[in-house]
Amino acid sequence: YNLWSLDDAEALKPYFDKGGQVAVIGAGFISLQAAWAALYRGLNVRVLELLPRIMPKVVDDRCAQILTRQMKAMGVDIRVGTITENIERTAEGSFILHLKGGEAVGADFIVVGAGVRPNIDFLRGTDIKVEQGIVVNNQMETSIHGIYAAGDVAQVPSVLEAKSVVHALWPTAVKSGRIAGTNMAGERALYAGSLNMNVTQMFDLTVASMGDFIETDGMETWSEDDTDNQYFKILLRNGIPVGAVSAGSSERASTLGLLQPLISEKIHVGAQPGRLKSIVAQNLVYHHQAYRKQG
Repeated sequence: YNLWSLDDAEALKPYFDKGGQVAVIGAGFISLQAAWAALYRGLNVRVLELLPRIMPKVVDDRCAQILTRQMKAMGVDIRVGTITENIERTAEGSFILHLKGGEAVGADFIVVGAGVRPNIDFLRGTDIKVEQGIVVNNQMETSIHGIYAAGDVAQVPSVLEAKSVVHALWPTAVKSGRIAGTNMAGERALYAGSLNMNVTQMFDLTVASMGDFIETDGMETWSEDDTDNQYFKILLRNGIPVGAVSAGSSERASTLGLLQPLISEKIHVGAQPGRLKSIVAQNLVYHHQAYRKQG
C-alpha cells in the first residue's frame, strides 16, 4: 500500500490486527507515522530505509539518533542502509521481502512511503517549463503567459535558496494557491517565498524541522541537548536565523513557529542567543494576547 489518500489509509484498516507483522519501506514523516500507528495498535513493525539513517531529508543526525533510540526502545526493528530487491507473495497471501545481501524478511502487509514527486507527466513535450516541478515566477505564472500553477506540482520561489523548490507541504500549497488565484482574478500579488516546515508527533516525541536545519560551513548553531530526549537547535548565517530542528516536547516544536517570521523576514539577531530568546518571547506574548482577544 502507498499512502497517498484517505482511501489508502482506509484500505489498511483490516490489516491492523494485534500481533500482525508490517514492513514499512522508507523512513520519512509519512512512513514513520504509519509505523507509529501500527505499533500503537499492537503490530510488530519493521522499518526498511535505503539511506544510512531514518528521516534523512527532514531532520539532522542528532534528531534522527534520538528518534531511532526511542523507536527501538518501543520495539521497532529498524534496518537502515537496506535495499529491498524484490517482494514475493506467498500462497497464504503474506509477503517475503528479499533484501540485498541475501536476507529475507516476512510481512503480513507492506506500506511504501519512499518519497513523493509531482504528477506532471502530462506536461512533458509542451512549452510549459518543467524541472522538478512546474516552474513558476513570484506570481505563480508558468513560462506561458496567463497559465498559472500552485500547490505540490509547482516549483516555487524559496525564502532561503536562490533557486526555486518543490516542498510538497500544505502551508506552501495554501499560500501559493492564494497568490495564483489573486493574479488569475486580475489583481496583483507576489509570493514571498516558500519555507519548509515539518512537525509531527510519533513514538511519544514531537519532532520538527524548519528551513536550513543541516549545519554547513559558515553557520553558527545554538543548541540545547540533554539525555531525556529533549533536543533543540537553531542555525544562523551572518547573524540571521535560517533554520531549526527539535525533538522532545511539543513546546520545543512550537518555538519553530515563532521563529518562522524571523527567518522569512531575515531578522538580524547577531551573535546573541539572549536577544533571540527575547524576540521569541515577545512573539509568544503577542500570540497569546491575540488569542485571548479572539476568544
